[in-house]
Amino acid sequence: SEIAAIGADFQNRNEAKFNIAIPDGGYAIDSMYAAFFADMDVGDAGVNYSNVTLPFNMGFAYKADFLEPNWKFPTAIFGPPFVPSPGFIGVKYLRSPLDALGNPLGLTVFSNTLNQGTGYPDPVGVKQLFRYLSGTSAPALGDLPCNSPTPPSQSHYCFLSQQFADTRFFESSGPFQLNPGEAKTIVVAYIQAAPTPAVVPYIGGDFKPGLPATGAEIASDTTLVRPIERALGWVTQRDVNLDGVITQNEVTSVKRSLLDKALVAQAVFDNKFLLPFAPQSPRFFLVPGDNQVTIAWQKSGTEDPVTGGDPYFAIASNPASTLYDPNFRDFDVEGYRIYRGRTTGDLQLVAQFDYSGTQMVDFTGTFAYTTDLNGNGLSECAPELGVQADCPVTFPSAVGVAHNLVGDVIQIPAGGRVQLANGSILILQADTAVSGGGSGFPGLSDNGVSFAYVDRSVRNQFTYYYSVTAFDVNSVRSGPSSLESPRKTQTATPRAAGPNVTQTAVVSGVYGSDGVKLDPTATYPAIDTLTGTFAGNMPPAADGSLLLSSAVIEALAAGDVATVTLDSVSAGTVGGIGAAPNIYITMKSGPTVVHQVVPAPEPGFNAAATTTGTYSLNAAIVPYDSAEARLFGLAFSQDVRMPVTFGASVIAGSATSPGRGTIIGRYGVAGGAASRYLAHSRWFDQGGTEPADPTITSSPDSTHNSGGLKGVAKIWAPQAYRNGTPPGAGTGFPVNAFLRGFVYGNSTAWYPGDFLVTWNADSSITVFDSTNHVPVGLAANGGPGFGFVNIRAFTAAAIASADIDDGTGTSDVNILGYHHAFGLRSTCDQYWGIGCAQLEAKAQVEPVDFNSDGVADGQGIGLVINGEYFMMQLSGGNLPSPLAGTKWHLRAVTGTMTATCTPAVQAVMTDCSAYTFSGGPQPSLAPGLTYKITVSQKYAVNTAAGGDLSRVHTVPDPYYVTNALEATANTKVLKFVNLPSRAIVRIYSVSGVLVQVLTHNDQTGGGELTWNLRNRNNQFVASGVYFYHVETADGKSKVGRFTVVNFAP
Repeated sequence: SEIAAIGADFQNRNEAKFNIAIPDGGYAIDSMYAAFFADMDVGDAGVNYSNVTLPFNMGFAYKADFLEPNWKFPTAIFGPPFVPSPGFIGVKYLRSPLDALGNPLGLTVFSNTLNQGTGYPDPVGVKQLFRYLSGTSAPALGDLPCNSPTPPSQSHYCFLSQQFADTRFFESSGPFQLNPGEAKTIVVAYIQAAPTPAVVPYIGGDFKPGLPATGAEIASDTTLVRPIERALGWVTQRDVNLDGVITQNEVTSVKRSLLDKALVAQAVFDNKFLLPFAPQSPRFFLVPGDNQVTIAWQKSGTEDPVTGGDPYFAIASNPASTLYDPNFRDFDVEGYRIYRGRTTGDLQLVAQFDYSGTQMVDFTGTFAYTTDLNGNGLSECAPELGVQADCPVTFPSAVGVAHNLVGDVIQIPAGGRVQLANGSILILQADTAVSGGGSGFPGLSDNGVSFAYVDRSVRNQFTYYYSVTAFDVNSVRSGPSSLESPRKTQTATPRAAGPNVTQTAVVSGVYGSDGVKLDPTATYPAIDTLTGTFAGNMPPAADGSLLLSSAVIEALAAGDVATVTLDSVSAGTVGGIGAAPNIYITMKSGPTVVHQVVPAPEPGFNAAATTTGTYSLNAAIVPYDSAEARLFGLAFSQDVRMPVTFGASVIAGSATSPGRGTIIGRYGVAGGAASRYLAHSRWFDQGGTEPADPTITSSPDSTHNSGGLKGVAKIWAPQAYRNGTPPGAGTGFPVNAFLRGFVYGNSTAWYPGDFLVTWNADSSITVFDSTNHVPVGLAANGGPGFGFVNIRAFTAAAIASADIDDGTGTSDVNILGYHHAFGLRSTCDQYWGIGCAQLEAKAQVEPVDFNSDGVADGQGIGLVINGEYFMMQLSGGNLPSPLAGTKWHLRAVTGTMTATCTPAVQAVMTDCSAYTFSGGPQPSLAPGLTYKITVSQKYAVNTAAGGDLSRVHTVPDPYYVTNALEATANTKVLKFVNLPSRAIVRIYSVSGVLVQVLTHNDQTGGGELTWNLRNRNNQFVASGVYFYHVETADGKSKVGRFTVVNFAP
């Protein structure tokens, strides 16, 4: 090669001139030294020192007086624990040649050189330079002496000025041998940092550096750590491996100081500059439609549970690493973004999706904690400053504090907060993940990731560029809090489907367990204005939704696509009392079954009846039909599934029959007195009707407390605050206000509905929810369902009379009364703090006490159904006879009710009229409810048919020089639209000359064909009138014409 020839010529010339023979294979250079030279000027260059800290293999420079009154010192850098003074600049050896034993030589000799003739001037000539670098300065040869007390080979420095000057320095490494063709590498890091308070006494003075000690000397005498090294951040040291030498990894330093940054630089280099990674770009596909483009994508490879994760996690999760960050997340992909543009240079954000329910755990106190927990009026949480008074836990914490990744996720970067004189913490710099720093991105919203999106803001015939990216959220202490994958682009041109295409038809619905389709649009039945009774059943659940709206529906097979079934709801309390119930859901598509558990987002215990808590969940369960997917070039792997999203809600306790009176009476929330006393559930015999004025008294009654039943002398639904203010006032049936705990602990199971209760011969019952068409099961431990309140269950649970005593009346655990409600879950454990009795499947006839005087008023039963407690005194003290087949009907209802009553609306009334009613929300709480999505007609392209050709035409017409579809003057675009998926288009001049033949074959069913206005000779056509002839696969044809006004560039 040319370079080799030059080298050979150089060798030949030297051999000839000096009469030597240079080995053709090269020769080794031994006793070699290499060095880094620097002339650091900090502030006034003539007032500088440079020196070395040997355990760190690092030279540094600083201004002697640490004073620059006209400089600005950003608090984020120079705030506590640092001081606002000129700082340090260091040069640290990260890698050096190896000695004969394979150990790094490191910094062999450090020395100042001065820009003057005294002290230790800059070297002149190669020979003096070699003596400088090798530490063999010789005064006999004209070198000025070193000021090291021992030879530089031992002390590792030669001359260190103790008078400030315009100082320079070098740090050499050697000796080593460089063999022919061999390379040796030296890597250094430039580091800058603020000084610690150790410099404060010297500000405006002269902080002399002193002479450094080696790691071995410091190990034997720790007083050799100099004040200037304290200013660099040195705190303490410990000879961990007991080798008698203090190394850099055995020094504890101030975070963000020069020494700390040196260790970080070393760790970054040792780990091959491995830093937090942006997620891998997801694979995505585009499906053009009529004025829309569907974007479907797969998960980023970073999400793969086996091969994914952020590679940096291996470093950040290692407690022994300088880069240890316990907050760093391995699987950190938080969501995806979709971009669109007319060119690759103007991509604009179209949509952003982020996972719901994700969290980041703070173990170090990096997040912003500004709440005044101790109530002293100050914000006091900054663990890095030793301030923990308002921190939720003491940091560092092994447990940490979990932060939901939604809304503003605010972390504080290093140096981002300072402590004021009054002890309060001031945040100077905060990092809001995703949306902060002027990113222009929306905040995290927990809107879920559908892995498909339909962009309906595009126009047919225009070409668009799309990109799908993945973004993450992670610890700000290890790097940016959010990184995004590269924007790789693809193009799509929306178009209308051809006339031979059958579009996908998707239907959805909600079904009972018996297969009956429910009508969620049904309204509440009319109320009889004279009697307060309802004309029919309560409407079914109306809040749930099962969505596949953003999927590539063209790639779905016919039939049931997905089902979501509400399996059960556990016991739990309203918000602010105890643990919320769990909602158990099964999501299914074909053989794929996913079971999910969702904590119910219960509204607070004093929330108004209109308040709901919504939840949603999604799962990728719907398979693509491989044949249909291939039509659109969707090369998904077999395990890829389209996600479905299910959402529903839970209602407030004030929107339930047991809670309506309690919440209105105690908190005065909207609803009015009539709702408080009248808007409650009622019983009647199946096949009959509700009794007139079924809820006009809060006292036990045969027909007016909770309706009426044959064979039942009195029914009572004991409810706090329904009995008057204070509870029980004037009614003779006292109820303590603490009975509100039953609302807090059991109303989470309630929903409006009609329940058919059928008695069995063994005193058990079968319950069917005729509103939602699902069977109702035994709920022994609470939740939606039923169960009898039997004294024997309280005995089994070792619940004594004192346990259920609330201070009102006499509580006797052996006589059924309202007090027994305190022993039922979740009131028992979450509110009242006692053991819990189970509800039972069979009724036990037992003494009942309505007025809480400790004396039985008769024989009866206690029944909890749909989260509501009823006491019933049986006529003659016996269950209905014959028992088997006896049917009761419970209409569970509440809402906003008004009426005109005698006397005025209060706890006990004798008659009401002019009833009005409006119902409340209808949550999906009935176990067995199933939501279903069905494809009744799959996407189909009849390639053998031509379809209707009457709508075929050209766009634009006339074609006039150019149009908006064209990107450049040489890019001519004229489109034929509404074609069948297969067709031949022939274009003729007005004289009948064949100009061009175009073949249209779009297997996806697209009905648009583009012509570039070039003839068969690849020339632009002239202006004029042209005819086209369309021929389809089934022999149909159409003739049309269009006009071109052209200008050939």
